[in-house]
Amino acid sequence: MGDKPAIDPHYAAQFQRGYDGPVLTSPASAPAHSTRTDPVRIPGGPPASAVRVPDPPPLVLRPAADEEPVDVDEPEPDRSNRIVEWTLLALGAGLLLAAAWVFQLVVTDTAMYLGQTTSEEAALSMVRSTLPGPLLVAGIVAISTWLVLHALRPRSMR
Repeated sequence: MGDKPAIDPHYAAQFQRGYDGPVLTSPASAPAHSTRTDPVRIPGGPPASAVRVPDPPPLVLRPAADEEPVDVDEPEPDRSNRIVEWTLLALGAGLLLAAAWVFQLVVTDTAMYLGQTTSEEAALSMVRSTLPGPLLVAGIVAISTWLVLHALRPRSMR
């Protein structure tokens, strides 16, 4: 270990991108690093300070004391969309209950496994086995849509 340099020569400055200095052929020809730790005075004095940014405007603009507040007429809440929202919620809950009921029918269906079915019963069993997934997804989408619509509605219209 005594004959190898302390730092891998591949990491020397001459191998780094953008190096314009002299190419060193051996570590012995490299200049010695300074061990100076005290602060260095910058020629020309300290850098100029940054320009101050003005204070931000107030968040709430208050009317002057001599101005009278203006009453704003709020529009009448439209109640027709509330029916659509609550119907959407009821539909979503109904779809979730239907998915659970059809899934329970599929789980308890033993006739298919005993081989005592007609072709119509087999087709109905296939429909019942594929139906719970789409019903569950449709119910979740309906309830999620209701949540979004309900959250977007102003509080005065709820």
